[in-house]
Amino acid sequence: MSSITKIKLSQDDINKITKKAFNQNILSLKELTGGFYNSAYDILLEDGLQMVLKVAPNRDIKVLRCERNIMRTEVEVLQLIRSCTNVPVPDVLYVDQEYKYFFMEYIQGTPLDELHPHLNSEQFYTISKQLGTYTKQINSITSDVFGQTFSKQQRYNTWSAAYIAMIEEIILDANDAKINLPISAEELKNIVVDKSPILDTIGTPRLVHRDLWWGNIFIDSETLTITGITDFERSLFGDPLMDIVFGFAKDNEGFKKGLGRNSAFSKDEECLLSLYQIYFVLLIILEGHYRQLKDNEQNEQHAQQVLIEEIQKLKNL
Repeated sequence: MSSITKIKLSQDDINKITKKAFNQNILSLKELTGGFYNSAYDILLEDGLQMVLKVAPNRDIKVLRCERNIMRTEVEVLQLIRSCTNVPVPDVLYVDQEYKYFFMEYIQGTPLDELHPHLNSEQFYTISKQLGTYTKQINSITSDVFGQTFSKQQRYNTWSAAYIAMIEEIILDANDAKINLPISAEELKNIVVDKSPILDTIGTPRLVHRDLWWGNIFIDSETLTITGITDFERSLFGDPLMDIVFGFAKDNEGFKKGLGRNSAFSKDEECLLSLYQIYFVLLIILEGHYRQLKDNEQNEQHAQQVLIEEIQKLKNL
């Protein structure tokens, strides 16, 4: 995926930083074209170590407020998860001191978005249940504050304060880019503030992946086991229900079974899911502009329509 945030390094540049980190030469190098934000390279060293180099956008590229310093988030969350769970995540091998890039273990397997067309419903259920089980482990990691704490963003004592701040940042991002939303900033914020008591039913800040789209889930196509979960750069401490929204899993019974929850959602949970869906589609609308994605008009129009629908739904809850 082409995006203004994906910086292309020359082979000479990659050779230099790899030599600095590992004091070895590169046997093979291939750019990984998936993903929407960082550039990434598949590297094989002369000692046989295969790894991935991830490179952050240049500092002069304007990104969303929630995307500032997120490479630091990814590194610290990967290290935390490896120390606290048995979730299959890549090992961090080397980190640039300024978080301009880092090297991590290469994960074998096929991304779920590529494998899904070849799966029957039973196979997809099996994989989804595994993913739910791993997500439950991720969500078991707690903090004493809410928010994007790893990237040194503001920290909050309540989930409502953290979530309202997230919406306020989105509004500022939209204003900066002169993006017209189908709802005024005042109305959007008022709708969210009105739901503060429901947001504050979330009393414990729990680690949320917040980007469980299928391209970040790697599968052994023979055994149908998950070999790795990647891209923790948007992780935060908040409500685990966000992983249901950002994992497209509201109707995924296997995922919910792995989480250990009942199929149905309560009225308060439906309200929370709607709030998170609103945030999700707002991000879709803004990301297309900030990353200067080509031929994105149809996706944006769909997101705008979903936003209108979810706002109306939330008003009725």
